[in-house]
Amino acid sequence: MSRLIALLSLILVGELCFAQITSTFDTDAEGWTAAHTGGTVATSTFQNAGGNPGGYVSVAPPTAGGTVNTGFAWYWNAPAQFFGNYDFSYGSNLKVDLQQSVAGTDNSQSDIIIYSGGNSIHYNFPTKPAVSPAWSSYSIALDETAGWRWNSAAGALALKPQIKIVLANITGIRIRCKYINSTGYTSGIDNVTIEKRMLPVGPVITSFSPTSTFPDETVTINGSNFGTIPTNNIVYFGLVRAEVLTATASQLTVKVPKTATLAPVSVINTSTGLTAVSALDFLPLTVTDPDFIGHLLPGSFSNNVIIPYGDFNDNGLAGGAMGDIDGDGLLDIVAFQDPGSFAIFLNQGHTGALSPTSFSSKIEIPSGELGQGNSNGTILKDFDNDGKLDIATYFRGASPSLTGGFAVSRNISTPGNILFEPAEQFYNVGIFCSGMDAADLDGDGLLDFLLNSSGLYYARNISTPGNIEFATLRFLNSSGGAVSTKDLNGDGKPEIMVVGSNSFDLLENLSTPGNVQFATPVNFPGSAVSGITMADLDNDNKSDILYYRINGFNNYDLVIKKNIHSTGALTTASFDSDIIISKVNRAYSQRVADLNGDGKPDILIGLNSGSTGYGFGVFESRAEPGTLNTSSFLPLVEYEETSNGSFAIPLIGDLNGDLLPDVVGFASSDGGEHGLILYTNQTISAPNISVNTVSPLTAPVGSTVTITGNKFSADITKNTVWFGGVKAQVLTASKNEITVTVPPGAGYERVSVTRDNRTSRYHLPFSTTFSSGVTFDGTSFAAPVTFPVTGADYDVEAADLNGDGKPELIAESRVVTGIIRNYAWSFENVHTTGPISSSSFIISDTTNESALNLRMVDLDEDGRLDILSQQALFRNTTTTNEIEFDNNVNGAGGGNQNWADFDLDGKTDVIAANTAGASLLLYRNTSKPGPFRTGAFATFGTALGLTKPAANGGTAVGDFDNDGLVEFASTNPTSDNMRVWRNNGGFPLSAAQFSVVGDLPTGDNPGRLYAGDFDRDGKLDLLLYHGTGASNTLLTIFHNTSTVGNISFTRIDLTNPSATTVATIADLDGDGKPEIITTSESGNRFSIFKNIHTSGALTAASFATPFNTTVTAPRGITTGDLNLDGKPEIILTRAAGFLAVYENLIPTTSITISTQPITPNNICEGSSTSFTTAATGTTNITYQ
Repeated sequence: MSRLIALLSLILVGELCFAQITSTFDTDAEGWTAAHTGGTVATSTFQNAGGNPGGYVSVAPPTAGGTVNTGFAWYWNAPAQFFGNYDFSYGSNLKVDLQQSVAGTDNSQSDIIIYSGGNSIHYNFPTKPAVSPAWSSYSIALDETAGWRWNSAAGALALKPQIKIVLANITGIRIRCKYINSTGYTSGIDNVTIEKRMLPVGPVITSFSPTSTFPDETVTINGSNFGTIPTNNIVYFGLVRAEVLTATASQLTVKVPKTATLAPVSVINTSTGLTAVSALDFLPLTVTDPDFIGHLLPGSFSNNVIIPYGDFNDNGLAGGAMGDIDGDGLLDIVAFQDPGSFAIFLNQGHTGALSPTSFSSKIEIPSGELGQGNSNGTILKDFDNDGKLDIATYFRGASPSLTGGFAVSRNISTPGNILFEPAEQFYNVGIFCSGMDAADLDGDGLLDFLLNSSGLYYARNISTPGNIEFATLRFLNSSGGAVSTKDLNGDGKPEIMVVGSNSFDLLENLSTPGNVQFATPVNFPGSAVSGITMADLDNDNKSDILYYRINGFNNYDLVIKKNIHSTGALTTASFDSDIIISKVNRAYSQRVADLNGDGKPDILIGLNSGSTGYGFGVFESRAEPGTLNTSSFLPLVEYEETSNGSFAIPLIGDLNGDLLPDVVGFASSDGGEHGLILYTNQTISAPNISVNTVSPLTAPVGSTVTITGNKFSADITKNTVWFGGVKAQVLTASKNEITVTVPPGAGYERVSVTRDNRTSRYHLPFSTTFSSGVTFDGTSFAAPVTFPVTGADYDVEAADLNGDGKPELIAESRVVTGIIRNYAWSFENVHTTGPISSSSFIISDTTNESALNLRMVDLDEDGRLDILSQQALFRNTTTTNEIEFDNNVNGAGGGNQNWADFDLDGKTDVIAANTAGASLLLYRNTSKPGPFRTGAFATFGTALGLTKPAANGGTAVGDFDNDGLVEFASTNPTSDNMRVWRNNGGFPLSAAQFSVVGDLPTGDNPGRLYAGDFDRDGKLDLLLYHGTGASNTLLTIFHNTSTVGNISFTRIDLTNPSATTVATIADLDGDGKPEIITTSESGNRFSIFKNIHTSGALTAASFATPFNTTVTAPRGITTGDLNLDGKPEIILTRAAGFLAVYENLIPTTSITISTQPITPNNICEGSSTSFTTAATGTTNITYQ
């Protein structure tokens, strides 16, 4: 009866458990036989006494005579129970007791041979067995230190990988039983043992909750076999350690680290040295106030910062990695650097925008690569479960025969001090690699290694804390591409995805601890160029499949396969049909992370010579739980990389302590600069000024105005408030309210708040008051002060361009030089005191190209007003008093442009009338800090066309129905009407979000449009003129009668004294009611229609007979408080080549209240009472 038993006894040595595969021969031979290597069998005899101690087995191999082989190749042959996998015997011992009857010393044969198929390792005893009754006890280490030889006794010393190849699958063991030809010779064997380390039961994570929360919050991890005190557990969130607060064997409570990433949670029980990895990823939340969660815009990431670091080879899928390498809680970066080293960049913990000082100078350590070509990846994992992240990479060039494999550098760093042990190489595969990963394949608590080298191989992890070891690489699958792992069926075991040439395979994990086994591959068609990413994209607790499929040259699909698996084996039916999110040319390296803090994983891709150039792109998620379709992600937003090298291997994590995940890439070849490329995540929502919440909406300069809304900054320095073209002083600020002082220079325009390069505008204009109103006459304005403007044309604006609080003047100038070009002349306001004079303004800058139809607006939200014109954009680059504009950049083409934030993303979009077709052009603002751009990463997106009855025409914008969304209207000169569109909302901006309200009759040949609230009912009315045609003196007001969701206007006609050239709207006498001002080039006049409306419906009688001022051939007109006295001047251009300023001389009402009513004064409703007050300073004082 055989007594050889696997796992016969367990020996606890320190913290390691060993199983002894043993034959003690106490009752029989236990299946051992003796034979010549040629096959001749010798009879062995069980001896029940005389062993070491107890029984043993003896044999008398032939020593002379006949046909019997009397050579020395006679061996004890182990029974099958000693065969199989001995990965965990590496570094342990093979033990045996031997004796012989005569002192034989022959050394011509191997004393011990261990076979694995056609491979074998051989060992010779330094001293041959003792002469009976004595015994020699041998203990031979099963590693490269013992002196094993490869394939023969005379072979080369066996290398570590060769010994591991044999231990991976022992198929035979021979122990020599003859050393001399001597009559009566016998040999004995006893106590054969192969030590085999047996792992204790490792920890198991069954769940954790919440699965998504903020850093520093508590997460509870449920499972089994955890350490029973906090210090006996190491917990990682991704690749950053968490603080363990409480511990039992079945539950841990931990604090989420500040730099947690979208990744599994893992627990190491330091008592057993084993780890457990969660099946699901933890999703860190990053925006503590949900009101500040914003969309991902082109400006959501900063312009890149480059940290040069030398050569870098970007072949493969994971040439860099991010994790806390030195244990200080910050995310560090490691990249492979040719030839044969890692470049490590330690995070210095700086806050604010990422810069070259955010990381230490690179620290180089050898990678284990032998300089034969490439490293096809970099992996950060704690391979020996000691609480420090080790670095692994592929290498080639190892002996023998230039085989390939992987190398691991063990981390022994401390905070701020990088130190690694020399890299350990594990090899026996081909010299090329196309992918690698690490995961606990069999659930034994150790992370195994996956490597694809013309086929998929795996190496079992046999490490102990402080010592990294892997068994030999074993073949698993013939597919030769990238490899990734994730639990796809919820059984806690990671499946494998491996890419082939035109398809990819899913290998369902059927393993048990110590037994790696996978089901027959499930094949999916499609060439996955960047490997497979598996992540839960719709928060249904199932990991979905994401990959880029290449269909042809520069023809790629981003494909999602939703996981719909329920029970049973994984098949193709476990995943829904392909969801094609986008086509992007030459995109690589998809990643998944919640980039904007809304709790939904977004998709990031690397762009290499794609639709825009080098950089990365993001698809913002709007997926609802359990639902994935083509609408689950917003269109691609692209971010530029400026190193002129290819952009490789994006990494994602919070690098500056603001919780938002930043992006790191690697610039490599293609003639560009080599280095780290850093992008600071600055995603945040736009501020929002609520409807009816700028109060008061009419007030004199110096008054306090309260702006209520949401998403303002509590830091007053981070809110910029504009009253039209001048900035206001912010007095107080909170998330929901800002108070400001009405600035001198404020005009009849919308109040806006800008925070973090995002702007919200109030839906109604503010009016600066300074009197109770006057009847305009020749004393209302001073004689004009003129400034030369060669070729003065039809557009002029007043706004503060240099931040000194004084409005400058910008006039359009038409210069004929073969072709007609319209330049913008900027006049710097240098006025000090006294009347406005010819010295009050000096020419400061002119644009380098046409600025036809110019308007002033801050297009990039940098706090400086830029020029928007029909042909070009001119970025304001002023830094001193002198006005400066960048050279022109083609942008939002079209005539009579207007602007507003139509999709509530905080960016100023533009509309323009198409001069070449019957459409309105709608441009989404995609600007980011820096120069304006066209082409790749353009400041404005491609024009969206909205059909209208005729080409050209004027435009106006406004929230016509007060629903919080900005609409627009455009006139149609040849069809004699005005089309109005309603904004139904949507993001990002699209033509589909606008619906036509109707085409309102206007009369012959309508021109430009203007918006203002003439009756102060809180609704924007519209004004248009008819400059040519049968109705060239007709002014038309469309009185707004809308309600929320229902836009309507009634028409009111006025008559201009002569043909209208242009018009504007402003409160000229400071009574809070806006006037209409027109010019007439042919009539040589400008006219003021005083607003005398009191109450009720707006009618033609709401405006007085116009007051006319004679001026030769006036063209453009605007208003602005140029001398900061709180009163708007009239500014116009003249065809003769002048800019004319008419200073406002209307007296300012100044009232001082000397006696206030007694307070409190409580009265009953309906009763009478009296109040006493007194005031001085003007006539006709009234009290209300």
